[in-house]
Amino acid sequence: MAIAEIGDAYFVTVWPPDKAGVGVFDLHVNLGPTLTAIETQSVSYEELRVDEILVIDRSGSMDSVTSAEGRTKLESAKSAAKMLVDRANAAGKLGAVEFSDNAALVESLGDALPNQRTAIKDAIDLITAAGFTSIGDGLDLASDQFAALGHSDQADWVLLLSDGQENMPLFWADVEAQIKAAGIHVAAFALGEDADFRLMEEIATKTLGVFVPLDDDPMPSDGAAKPASAVKPDGAFQPNGAVFAKAPGSVPTAQSNALADAYLIANEVAEGNERLWDVGGDLAAGVPALEQFVVDEGGIRDATFAFHWSNPAVSVAVVVTRPDATVLSNALAGVEVYSGSSHVVFHLDALAPGTWNVSLVATGGSAEYIGVLSGRDLQAATLRVHLGSYHDDATAQSQGIRNLWGLPLPILAVLSDKNGSIAGATIRALIRHPDGTTLDLPLYDDGRVGDGGPGDGVYGNLYTRTTSTGLTPNYGPESAYAVSVVATGTNSADLPFTRIRKTAFVVGEVGDPIPDSDFDGMPDRYEALHLCLDPFLIGDAIEDADLDGLNSFDEWEIGTNPCDPDSDHGGETDGSEWARGANSFDRGDDALPQPVDPEVIDWVLEHIPFPAGVSLQPGANLIRYPDHPAYHRIRLWRTSNPAGGFAIVADFESSLFNGLYPDSGLVNGTTYHYMVQPVDLIGRVGAPSLIFSGTPKTDPIPPIGGVLIQNGQAQVDVVAVTLSLTASSDVVDMMITDSPSYDAAAWQPFAPTLAWNLQPDASGKALVHARFRDAAGNESPSVYNDDIEIAPAGSIGSISGVVLAAGLGDMSGVMIRIEDRIDLPPAFSAADGSWTFAGLEPGSYSLVLTFGGYEPATISAVQVVAGVDAPVGNIVLSATPGVPVQDWALVLLAVMLLALGIHRLRRASPEYFAYPPELR
Repeated sequence: MAIAEIGDAYFVTVWPPDKAGVGVFDLHVNLGPTLTAIETQSVSYEELRVDEILVIDRSGSMDSVTSAEGRTKLESAKSAAKMLVDRANAAGKLGAVEFSDNAALVESLGDALPNQRTAIKDAIDLITAAGFTSIGDGLDLASDQFAALGHSDQADWVLLLSDGQENMPLFWADVEAQIKAAGIHVAAFALGEDADFRLMEEIATKTLGVFVPLDDDPMPSDGAAKPASAVKPDGAFQPNGAVFAKAPGSVPTAQSNALADAYLIANEVAEGNERLWDVGGDLAAGVPALEQFVVDEGGIRDATFAFHWSNPAVSVAVVVTRPDATVLSNALAGVEVYSGSSHVVFHLDALAPGTWNVSLVATGGSAEYIGVLSGRDLQAATLRVHLGSYHDDATAQSQGIRNLWGLPLPILAVLSDKNGSIAGATIRALIRHPDGTTLDLPLYDDGRVGDGGPGDGVYGNLYTRTTSTGLTPNYGPESAYAVSVVATGTNSADLPFTRIRKTAFVVGEVGDPIPDSDFDGMPDRYEALHLCLDPFLIGDAIEDADLDGLNSFDEWEIGTNPCDPDSDHGGETDGSEWARGANSFDRGDDALPQPVDPEVIDWVLEHIPFPAGVSLQPGANLIRYPDHPAYHRIRLWRTSNPAGGFAIVADFESSLFNGLYPDSGLVNGTTYHYMVQPVDLIGRVGAPSLIFSGTPKTDPIPPIGGVLIQNGQAQVDVVAVTLSLTASSDVVDMMITDSPSYDAAAWQPFAPTLAWNLQPDASGKALVHARFRDAAGNESPSVYNDDIEIAPAGSIGSISGVVLAAGLGDMSGVMIRIEDRIDLPPAFSAADGSWTFAGLEPGSYSLVLTFGGYEPATISAVQVVAGVDAPVGNIVLSATPGVPVQDWALVLLAVMLLALGIHRLRRASPEYFAYPPELR
């Protein structure tokens, strides 16, 4: 249903076929006729039951106070773990293990019934901190529990929490093979600055689990950013924090709430649940916090509302009201409620569509809270998130480092339901940087950001602000980035939905010293990735290579592209967006569009003059710029150096020149390169246009001309024809081709006629295109062409005759047209009055002959036979009484020229060739 490509791997979303019974089946994958793979006993049609064991670090460091609430890490961990115990699905089993120097059972694995939940929570309360850290011992004991007491045919998950580095056996390396062979998934939570972030991510990755980094110095509750950790040269730009997010998908600020959220993240993945809603905020004593949300989908089952608050000394009354106005309680069928001193969890067999209301009231103090709703619907929308890697560094890969300092990270999200992929959704990734700022990054399904094809339900973007990394061996919080992906849209049943998925990644480094050859704060690999930077040139850090108002180090800090003035390609420069607090990664909030297709005018349209006072002049380039309603001023950038060095040479109100600005005082024969850049009424700056060029000339006027196939006939029955060409008197070359791209055409000396073999298309139509070049090198626009139909050989005929008029010696220019056939171009007489109307299909025709100052003459019922000419003899025109012939001729000429001025945009009509060049 959807395919996401991440690096050298493909993630394929499939919908398994319906089967009559339950059971576990093999998965067969075929790629073409020869490449196959089988994963035995990997697809289960049985009810999902998950066995979960909490493995909690109780080493001495867990007794340190790091949270803003004045609680130890162990106290926060126990509070969050007890909420998870009440959150777990009743179909599985629950257990708990503690570890320090060694591991010990907190409570054996058992069915997740109320008495088991109570026993685990009571036992967790008794855990105390002491000793060292043996992660391997904790995992080994959990593995033994699964083997002895777990469901043999269901998923086993370890929820591993640790705040330090391994310093006692068993180590992860000692149990890795055993854990992987048993198929145990590990959700690894790295807590605090001393945790081994690299190892915890490795454990989660190798066991197909979940990695969640947790800072023991959380972001302040007022949303202010902590100081950025990257080294900055003196006087460098200081980020003011990008786009902050609170809900949905926000990262809780209190440590115990962040831990509770981490457990919920892991539990959702383990049990196959989708997060439908989450919220967070601050509770003041006695002041209700009211939340409301709408469930439009039907069929969501095994739903849970989980609420956790940061202060267990505060009593919080949580009231959840269903759409039918009933309040959730144990007294309702299909509802179970579990609670503790800092949490409450509501289990629902089914989630009713409609408007739900939540009220939280604190008594005895204040606290921060989070609330999460999740559930399962086997037919509804699912959101999967994949984080990619942007390097093939063998050393980094050997150390398990998936993401390197300074390299972008691909983020892909896949949306699908039972009927296939879901297009047209809005998906945003909220990435929390180690400095505490959160970037709001839209994910697009347009095929432009590594997301496959447009509209395929795969959404993607690159996260480029990988500016913070830790040091080996454990990296620490300065290497960890939390990701929350929020998707909203409508499913295949046209019902609105929201999905939230959270994950994380670590940015590592293998260089020692850190690879920054010019010591400018930007790593070498980052500078090598951007062509406007040099890893060995320190000065480029303070240059503004892309002219967007931010120097290169500013853009490194922010995450924008230092070589592209508009990183999100929405139209406004990065510097302008940053200055006004907009999102430089979201196309949708740009204030004005980038100018499209400006050019130096080196052509003219025949019979359509420039506006008054505007013309092509020597020593000047005429600049055509778009005049968008959002533009107030236009900045014209110019250089004569193709390598760069642009400077502003004009700044004017966009409406002053009607889209045509004369850049004068230039040197003829010198090529100038330009960009135009808009500014709106309040000073917001648009991205400059693409670079365009022009060369002023002593003679800047391009030639005009035209082409006719076989004297302008509508059709011929041969491919060998004669082209008639006319052009300005100074034309020396022409280019003739069958293709509008002129790819295979070459310049040749100008001639008024040219023998030509037509190349008809499948419908029998042929086109010929012509361009002209004068002695000064000016080229005509590529608008001259003529088309003709190719009839079967011998299938058409013609009518011929001679026109005479008293008092006229030169009979050229008499127009002969077929009555009531405006689709057939007219024919014209020669000087001796002779004319031929060729290319006529067999049938009866009436002809009308007209000339200024003479009465029209009509010839009726002329029969045309295939392959034969039908002569009609001499036709004599009679003068119109009282009208001078010359006056009528001038009137007719004026009308024809007016018509030609419009018609010439498509082709050179036969009338054009009826008059001397000076009148054309």
